[in-house]
Amino acid sequence: TLWCVLDAPLILGNDLRNMPEGVLKIITNKEVIALNQDLLCRQAEKVVDTGDTEIFAKTLANGDVGVCVLNRAATTQGLAVKWDKLGLKKGAAWHVRDLWEHKDLGTFTDQLNPTVPSHDVVTYRLSHVK
Repeated sequence: TLWCVLDAPLILGNDLRNMPEGVLKIITNKEVIALNQDLLCRQAEKVVDTGDTEIFAKTLANGDVGVCVLNRAATTQGLAVKWDKLGLKKGAAWHVRDLWEHKDLGTFTDQLNPTVPSHDVVTYRLSHVK
């Protein structure tokens, strides 16, 4: 996920003939890869760093925002992803889609409150509600 939001080249160095199902599922997630392939070619910026958790935000060509929340801690972390930290207008409503779960989470105003498992990420695409 970090490679995708940071616009790093996506290169496979494994034997494609013997790829485990779990790896195939990761590298074929079109929604996460779309963050990497966005036409703006803009890297995400780290907007929050608490030591254990980091939040990255990436503006996309159509005005959407990609958000990646990384949990480096040995325990599950609950935190607030606040719009002002993402560079978004306070009070604005954004539709949120979870890119790993492939599901819409609904419309949120001012912040999102994910729970992130230990040594894992959650990744969202925010679309402005007009």
